[in-house]
Amino acid sequence: MKAEEGLSNPEGGGLRLAGLTKRYGYRRALIDVELDLAAGEIVCLLGPNGAGKSTLLSALTSRNPPDGGEIFFQDRPVRTIEERRAFLAGIGFLGHEPGLFLDMTAAENLSFFLSINDRRYTARKRDASEYRKRVDELLTRTGLAGRRDDRVRTYSRGMQQRLGLCRVFLTQPDLVLLDEPLTGLDREGAQAMRELLRDFAARGGAALITTHDEDFFRETASRYVFLKQGRLIADITADRYTPASRARVHEMLYGTPATV
Repeated sequence: MKAEEGLSNPEGGGLRLAGLTKRYGYRRALIDVELDLAAGEIVCLLGPNGAGKSTLLSALTSRNPPDGGEIFFQDRPVRTIEERRAFLAGIGFLGHEPGLFLDMTAAENLSFFLSINDRRYTARKRDASEYRKRVDELLTRTGLAGRRDDRVRTYSRGMQQRLGLCRVFLTQPDLVLLDEPLTGLDREGAQAMRELLRDFAARGGAALITTHDEDFFRETASRYVFLKQGRLIADITADRYTPASRARVHEMLYGTPATV
């Protein structure tokens, strides 16, 4: 489906992290992470369990703020409370749970999410009917249109994940952070997510995705970034991520080369 021009984002989602650090007591979960995401990029963040992938995403969402380093978004620093509020207003985040109200219907969940983000919509001067169309579009594209009026607690885990993706993309954020988004998705749901990501990047959004399934994102990712014990050990563009480079990186991460 063609992206709606009225919902395009002129600013894009450029992000830069400079020396980001995070500690849990004496343990350093993130160590001087340097990372750039240009507008239109889809970047996969990979690494073993405990490498710091989810910690990095939560540090960006203020769920678990970093202890050091700086965040720059659209070439502007994120330092003050107001700057951070503006930054967070432009983020769509999907964590290990889809962040839904189980006793609401799918349509009610999305309408409520719109209502609590009214300040962002007012600033962009969006018409309410435009967002109702967006709700309908996303439910259709994720295969949920026929269940829009059913309570979410009657949904399977995969259907809840689809609705969580609708929630993320609903407000046309500048930056999307997805933590293992394939959780629970069947082939159809995964394909719907891939198409949403492609349209989002085409409009200038940036996406950072943690995953253990790099093969799924082979047709979509711009780059692959690898963490090990809180350190960024490799940052490889998709065109240079050959079987040979994949084998070298996997040996650094896991001690054994990747299987092809």
